[in-house]
Amino acid sequence: MESWKDYFEKRILDRGRSYYNNGAVQNLRKTAEGYEAYVSGTVRYEVEIEMENGKVEYMSCDCPYADSGENCKHMAAVMYAIEKQENGTIELNGKSGRNKQTAKENLQDIVDSIPEAELRDYVYNLAKDNKSIENYIRINYGSSIDAEYIKNLKKDLRAIIRRYSNDGFIAWEDAFDYISDVEAFMKTNIESMIDKNFLVEAFELTNYVLDKITNQPMDDSDGGIVAVAGDCKNYWLEIMEKADDKSKDKMFRWFNNKLLKHQLDDFIEDVVYEFIMKNFAEEKYLEKKLALLDEFIKEDKFSYNYSKYIGEKLKIMQKLNYPAEQINLYKERYWKLPEIRKVVFDEYIAQEDWQKAIEILEESKKLDEDNYLFMARYRKNLIELYKKVGNKKAYRKELTEFIFDSCGSDLSLIYELREDCTPEEWLSYREKILAGEMLRETKLELLEKEGMYEELWQEIFERAELYEIDRYEKVLKKIFPERMLDLYVDYIRKNQMKVSNREQYSDLIKYLKKVTLYSGGEKKAKEIAANWRDVFKRRRAMMDELNKAGF
Repeated sequence: MESWKDYFEKRILDRGRSYYNNGAVQNLRKTAEGYEAYVSGTVRYEVEIEMENGKVEYMSCDCPYADSGENCKHMAAVMYAIEKQENGTIELNGKSGRNKQTAKENLQDIVDSIPEAELRDYVYNLAKDNKSIENYIRINYGSSIDAEYIKNLKKDLRAIIRRYSNDGFIAWEDAFDYISDVEAFMKTNIESMIDKNFLVEAFELTNYVLDKITNQPMDDSDGGIVAVAGDCKNYWLEIMEKADDKSKDKMFRWFNNKLLKHQLDDFIEDVVYEFIMKNFAEEKYLEKKLALLDEFIKEDKFSYNYSKYIGEKLKIMQKLNYPAEQINLYKERYWKLPEIRKVVFDEYIAQEDWQKAIEILEESKKLDEDNYLFMARYRKNLIELYKKVGNKKAYRKELTEFIFDSCGSDLSLIYELREDCTPEEWLSYREKILAGEMLRETKLELLEKEGMYEELWQEIFERAELYEIDRYEKVLKKIFPERMLDLYVDYIRKNQMKVSNREQYSDLIKYLKKVTLYSGGEKKAKEIAANWRDVFKRRRAMMDELNKAGF
């Protein structure tokens, strides 16, 4: 058993030990091949360990890190648990020792029998040596949280960052675990602080996390920073709901100062801006938000956000009941900006003045004709409004222009056009739509909807994307069973040399089973399985999965 640690990098071993010490290994059970268990963190993962004569033969975990072919911290955590069981007195083969239920009940009896003073001493000594336990006790049973405690929590967060960073950078393969640990840190500490009404401290720690995360260089291809920012925004909302006026003032000042001094990453600045504008609706905050917007408008006259700031200022002026003359002058001054027109458009919609709303949109089309995104928005609104007022000619014009200008990106509007056409008109429109540069997914859906199965087959076959083949298998199997069988067999044979772990073996064997459902497929599946048993006989996990599948 001692040599199993050689299978892991030191940093992975350290994380695995931490998971094991924190009780993350659950349902450890002995199997014919070795052990199975679940490891719980922010997500629960299943781990399998195959052993022979006390030696590890194979390990698998369904986490993303292990999926890349690496041995992960979840495997290491389970190995620590196995080591504990193998060296202990309890046998797991059912021949001797107590079963889990009995052990659990007896443990409760033992705890109940411990004198209270001794138990308190034990918990105190345990908490001194275990930060997680100390944090839990302080937050859930303490009457206050001092600055030293917050300082230590910040130190814990920095330790998480250091654990995953290599020369100051967090690589993609570590990013998922890194973000998961940060989110677990937030859940454990910030949520508990909010529950216990330590709101100022929770706000301070949330902001510290956001600052550290956004300033830490990392490969964020999977959008981990966006996820953490979303968590922070949710914590802000929870804190605001429970905060008194003094605490809310403090929150507003923090947001306002960060924005004024541009102390945030561009993405996070957008998150904070949206938050402060959507919340803090009291009049005292509205005046301060106007001052903030004036600074942004002065600084960013030629930026992309300029129009957004102008529009937001108009909405606040209206909420503060500025004189109608002043508001109208403001509208006239900035009328060429789309956000101003959007505010006025929304007013007409609220008043159900459809004609005025249409006039705004038609004018906007002329003013913003070079902006594709704005034009798409205007046309979608016009389609709905012309339909509402019964202007069929204008409705058809906007509908067709939108479909062809957007390359048929909205399938619901394509179907809407079909309902508005004669069969002859629709055939002509359909030909033009399919000949254009449609989004691939939309095109496949349209071909299926129209029963154009040969064209659907050609589109799918040329790309040979497995998820598309599976998605349309039900319909294509009925029309082209032999083609689909050959396609799946070809996929299996091309990928049989690429798979390398139990999960991948299992996935490929699912397609082997799928092949048996086709006429003549059972024979081909057996031939492939027989070939695997000959060529890959040393892959124990692969042979095991074949046996499980009945091959």
